[in-house]
Amino acid sequence: MSSAPRPGTLEWYADQRPDEHVLLTPEGSLSRREWEQRTDALAERLVRDHAVWPGALLSGSGTLSPDWLTLSWAAAKLGAGLIGLPPGPGTGHPDAVHVAPVSGGPPPDAVPRRFSGHHGPPDAVTYSRRGRPVRRSFTPASVAAIAPTLADLIDRLRAAPGTTLALSGPVSDPLLSFLAGVVLVGGGRLAAAQAPAAALALAAEHGA
Repeated sequence: MSSAPRPGTLEWYADQRPDEHVLLTPEGSLSRREWEQRTDALAERLVRDHAVWPGALLSGSGTLSPDWLTLSWAAAKLGAGLIGLPPGPGTGHPDAVHVAPVSGGPPPDAVPRRFSGHHGPPDAVTYSRRGRPVRRSFTPASVAAIAPTLADLIDRLRAAPGTTLALSGPVSDPLLSFLAGVVLVGGGRLAAAQAPAAALALAAEHGA
């Protein structure tokens, strides 16, 4: 059986367009090749040093950033789940190891327990091994709120794979990571910054 990446996955895009810069931040940018290398290295470290396995659950806090997205995709490659938590002391989840803050913070310092059916907040996301969202619980209101935006985004990416999307906010908002994944597997670019105005300026600079 071939181990070549499936078309449309992040690994496939990293092979096809390795030098395309897709993660844009005020501190700099990452190419697909650089991001794939960082993601693979982190996934290996999570397995080696912290026994992360399929079904494990990680959590973290901070703002949407290359560090958070790298952790998100490393967890996805391992079949682990990842929950974004509000910043501040005392945050946690009964089945998760807390990784906080993600940007510039320490590595995970505990071994996560197996995913035991406690699925976290209603908007928790569980990712498959290839990084595609495979389970997501929405309220009727949240479905109604995101459906038009998501449909429009998918149409835009289909028409122009190089689209740059500006995103800003805390990782405790699960829609941010979800939209980021849609953009990146759709061949788009992501401009991420703590302030919305900074994210918009980055996107404009790189041809949103």
